[in-house]
Amino acid sequence: MEEILPHIGILPNQLWPSVMTDGHAEKVFISQPHLRVLLEVFTQESRSPLHIHTHADRFFYIAKGEMTLVTAKTCTRIKEGQGTIIRADYPHGFFVPDHGAKLVSIALGSDVQESQSQLPLNICQVFAPLQGKMDQLHIFKHETRWKDLYSQFEVQTMQWVKQSMMDCLEKQKPLPFLLTPHKHAKVIPMQGWQTPRGFIFKVKGHSYSFSYHEDEGSEYINMNRVFTLPFAMNRSEKKIPVLK
Repeated sequence: MEEILPHIGILPNQLWPSVMTDGHAEKVFISQPHLRVLLEVFTQESRSPLHIHTHADRFFYIAKGEMTLVTAKTCTRIKEGQGTIIRADYPHGFFVPDHGAKLVSIALGSDVQESQSQLPLNICQVFAPLQGKMDQLHIFKHETRWKDLYSQFEVQTMQWVKQSMMDCLEKQKPLPFLLTPHKHAKVIPMQGWQTPRGFIFKVKGHSYSFSYHEDEGSEYINMNRVFTLPFAMNRSEKKIPVLK
């Protein structure tokens, strides 16, 4: 038995959101108590500062283009048609090469509607004492050896946070991120498999199938609630890789 969720085939520019001046756009495709699906678009050479998703694991699927995810351990290139799982509370950033990227982001679990990203803990600890202190922000400099790509992302994230804090203080606006760690119940890890029909992922009590394809200029996204997983539990099915 399946509960049919959106099955859509429309012209590409009507499906994806329009890119904003910062080179990024996102649109909520599905919003339910235990399922949140975003459609995201990035222009070429876009970069994301280091951040974490605190409330739920996410599955990223690259519908168009490619991107490279950067963590303290690895740089993982994800090509068109591929997907990966990013654990909650796992610091990562990414950059998008030529031609940009379009991706589908899927979160499962009890807290998926809490969608705001957080900064990694070490960055929060650096900037929390500077909150509201314009004179100290002006003279703050973060020095590190640019020994690897993750270190470069950390420096750039520090620069972005500093500038964002100064802009918000000058305009008397709230910060676009929180500087206090978010305490929450332990997230149940997402599991996932790639099948001939698409992808299957689940957390305790919740399982969904996802597929995407393009045919004669139209794009199709199909989401189904799956109540039984006999085919997904087949050990021959390929596990969706988890970002390291």
